[in-house]
Amino acid sequence: MKLREIDDILDAFPKGRTKYFYFKDKYAIDLLSYAFDDSSIDAIKRSQYSGLLKKPIVRQRLSSIGTNRLRSDDWVDVWSNDVEPYLLTLGKWGHDKHGERYYYQTTNTDANLVLQLNFSNLHNSAFRRYVGDGDRNPYAFYGHPIAPAPYYTLAWARLDLSLDTNEALIEEIQTDWIRKANSEKAYLDTIPNELTSKERHRLHYLSECLAPHVKIWQEAILAAAIWFIYREIGISRIYYHSHKSGCRLKGIEDRLPPRSLYETLPRKFCFEAVDTIPEFLIPAIRKKKIKPRFYFLDLGV
Repeated sequence: MKLREIDDILDAFPKGRTKYFYFKDKYAIDLLSYAFDDSSIDAIKRSQYSGLLKKPIVRQRLSSIGTNRLRSDDWVDVWSNDVEPYLLTLGKWGHDKHGERYYYQTTNTDANLVLQLNFSNLHNSAFRRYVGDGDRNPYAFYGHPIAPAPYYTLAWARLDLSLDTNEALIEEIQTDWIRKANSEKAYLDTIPNELTSKERHRLHYLSECLAPHVKIWQEAILAAAIWFIYREIGISRIYYHSHKSGCRLKGIEDRLPPRSLYETLPRKFCFEAVDTIPEFLIPAIRKKKIKPRFYFLDLGV
């Protein structure tokens, strides 16, 4: 995307007021509500979304409907007792200059819109109590596209969008917070009898306060990205990098991202592997002489 296009979206999106709630498997409810309206359950069973029908929260709702036909409204009040609140913010990442691309790891030579999934005050109060609120956050990396203070960014998604072709590319989803926290917890767990008072407080935060977010962060950020692309921007054709070709297209040679984020996760969300290239990225990708493989989700069918 061009920086001016990103700036237009940033100006239109509410700043710091977008609440986002997530619970385990909520993505299944979301996808079924996006893709099907007045459809039979048999039709869903024959589609790429058939696996979603096996989710306990989906089966519970189906048992209460009592009909073979589903409408998008059937999912609006599905909820869970274990809900985590978040705040969504937007940022930008990248530059229009070609020479910057390998630093920013963008597929195109342009910039990315960034959707940031931030902790709510429910988490932040516990974080300040057990870890503190100093000048440097131990679980943040300030060279990445995280939201500025006072937000604490759990994870983010980098996006490339084209309204002209009705296409979006999810460049990456990533978290520094969970990665750093898991590393620290693994170390503290090895010295349980040698912990200082400060370290005991940190371990309590890592083991108790952060644990629910560790379990759902991948689902939560990808579900939020799809919601934003489809509901807020109005794009229904969504691409997602596969691991091998994604690394090549973005120029990543060292410290490769986890394979599960670019293989297991998109398949979990019903993306299908394709060899087609997003139309708006064809010129950029052809120059690289790479035969890419993407995951693809079409919510407009």
